[in-house]
Amino acid sequence: MIKKAKSMGWNVYGETIAAALGADGSKYFSSDWKVAATHVMSPPISPDPNNKFKLMRHLSTGVLSSVGTDNCTFTYA
Repeated sequence: MIKKAKSMGWNVYGETIAAALGADGSKYFSSDWKVAATHVMSPPISPDPNNKFKLMRHLSTGVLSSVGTDNCTFTYA
C-alpha cells in the first residue's frame, strides 16, 4: 500500500521496527512461555521467515522511510 501510494504521488511515510530486520515472529508460537514472551512487540513481527528480506529491500528502495524500535521493559515476575 505504501509503495502504491508513493507511486501515485502521495506523501506517505513507512517504518519498520529494528527487530523485524533480524528476526521473525516464529517464537510467538513457542510452547515455552519465557521464549514467546521475550519476542512480544508492537507491531508484532511477521512469522514469515522471508519478511526481513522484504523489509530490507523496501528500505533500500525507499518504500520504507525509517527504522524504529520497540522497547517495553518487563520482568518474568
